[in-house]
Amino acid sequence: MDYKKDYYRILEVPEQATPEELRASYRRLAKRYHPDKNPGNPDAEDHFKDINEAYEMLGDPTSRAVYDSYRTRQKKEEASQDSLNTKKATHARNPHQETKTRTYTVIHERKIYVQGVIEAKFQGMPDLVEHYAGQWETCFTITPTEILVTISAPDIYAKEAPDEYQRMYSGTDIFTTPIGQPVCCKIVTAGKETYYQLDLYDIRIKDPRLDGITKHEQYSFGTLRGELFAYVLHRYEEEVTETYTACVGTTGRVETKTEGGQVFTREEQYTENCDTRWTEWRRVPQKSRPYAYSSKTTPVYTTPAPLYSDWWWLLLLLVAGLIWPPLFAIILILAGILLLPLLLVWMTEKAGKGFHWVLAFLLGAVFLLTIGAMLQQQTHRPSAGAHTRLDNIRSKKEPIQHPDMPADTLITHTLRWQDRNDSVYTIQLSVRSSQWHQSARAHRQMNEQQYASLGIGGVYSQMLATDQDAIKPAVLAFGALAKAKKLNRSQTASMILSCIQSIPYALVVDRSCSDSYNDTYINQYLATCKTDCCKGYSKFGVQSPAEFLADLKGDCDTRALFLYSVLGELGYPVALMTSNYYKHAVIAVAFDKPPPGNAVGISIDKKSYYLWETTSKKFGPGELPASLSNIHYWNITLIQ
Repeated sequence: MDYKKDYYRILEVPEQATPEELRASYRRLAKRYHPDKNPGNPDAEDHFKDINEAYEMLGDPTSRAVYDSYRTRQKKEEASQDSLNTKKATHARNPHQETKTRTYTVIHERKIYVQGVIEAKFQGMPDLVEHYAGQWETCFTITPTEILVTISAPDIYAKEAPDEYQRMYSGTDIFTTPIGQPVCCKIVTAGKETYYQLDLYDIRIKDPRLDGITKHEQYSFGTLRGELFAYVLHRYEEEVTETYTACVGTTGRVETKTEGGQVFTREEQYTENCDTRWTEWRRVPQKSRPYAYSSKTTPVYTTPAPLYSDWWWLLLLLVAGLIWPPLFAIILILAGILLLPLLLVWMTEKAGKGFHWVLAFLLGAVFLLTIGAMLQQQTHRPSAGAHTRLDNIRSKKEPIQHPDMPADTLITHTLRWQDRNDSVYTIQLSVRSSQWHQSARAHRQMNEQQYASLGIGGVYSQMLATDQDAIKPAVLAFGALAKAKKLNRSQTASMILSCIQSIPYALVVDRSCSDSYNDTYINQYLATCKTDCCKGYSKFGVQSPAEFLADLKGDCDTRALFLYSVLGELGYPVALMTSNYYKHAVIAVAFDKPPPGNAVGISIDKKSYYLWETTSKKFGPGELPASLSNIHYWNITLIQ
């Protein structure tokens, strides 16, 4: 995210826009500048990306508050500097001036041009087949799935690209196919290979060619190769310290006014930028005048009230009523019976003789209805052990003693939640401590170079192979709950998804939760995260299914992987979907009947898989937030 951009101007809304106005403007602009409606228009595509970036910043209340705070601070600093420049000569010799220093950070950007070779595995569908010069040439609409860019150290131009590079760069067209960022790049230096995840801008591919094309059903798969030209933005910070003059104190000018017999005053003060301002009007307190006492005296009580009273028995009844609530209702009934005649006489005198029967009837009806409501409320009072809230988790650890097995510990979580149809469920999810430690050890021993070459799908597959036995108790628990509630296949999947959606969100990062990351969302989340909402030092920023069962801490990737394993064990056709563009992960489930409404789905092997959100509550199959619903930015990472 670039805080220097005016996201309000990009979304064409005022700074005071409500969330509904932001959402409406985003949908309108996204429809207008969508790449499908503007083919071959790079300006429209760039503007579409800016629109998504602006809504991602302003659509989230936390990120919007940080962004607004930054803009307010920048405006104040600019206004202070302008006022200092214009007022400096006027207040040069003012005795109220003080010299101060301030330090702020300036973010610089520098383009580093690179040249390399791109290999991108893709899937696509033939758009046009034409016969030319006795050869068949097929044009594809492709979607890259795995990308590797190889760059040698001499092809990185940190200062200025040579003329030959500039000619090749300017003579190559921009590659319009969307490529998810960041891109896996292999940097070759003196025979050593190092892998980085880089954001590449203004990508151009010279002489692209499609190799190894194979066809399956209506799709085609292959590899795109070519010479790549692009640049990387290197951002670095610089602390700037400057000296400025500030003014304090008052100018000595005071104004007064009188309104409604009250005197008000205000004074003129210096502002920090050496301008002047008037304070708010303040009322001047008047001196109080002595009271004039009359010579006449009024009789007063001559004997103080005793410390005790004849109404002590009433106090005892009230205390007894608090201890035994039914007695309190009886006291109210008796008090009503005693006071009702007195109230009837008083109301008859006030209203006249003609209305006393009507008033008596109304008062008696109100009295009886009140007593009946109290008794009914007393009858339906909930017991002390009843649940008073939904979506809660209770965890415990119990030692396992068995003569033929080593000592172990069983970690059990009791979850109670409410799904989107207001149905309430309770389940116990368990995992052995030994299985948890085995999965965590295998997770830590994974090779990061293997991840860079095989992608996150290879990491997920290795985790699933390790945790196959650990998740079986959870699978059996979900199956038993579905059988007890007599749920069908669709209702069972919805029950399982709503259970994971009800678990509080926790960000999973590969370093400490107090570190700074090259990701605006992560930094903003960690800045507002209070307690128990982050899981640190987890390699690749994900937890295995067994690790998730141990502490129930996970973000979109961890939840999607756990749901993929559970639904797969229960026989559901399920896919794990990831998006580098959205930086999010969901699952997709195939059903015999499509969900109602405009469900978001993808066709794989003649089956319709419907994407399903895992971190937010109340989302069903095929329902995604509007900012994540473009199917072109989603990739299939695992499928079964």
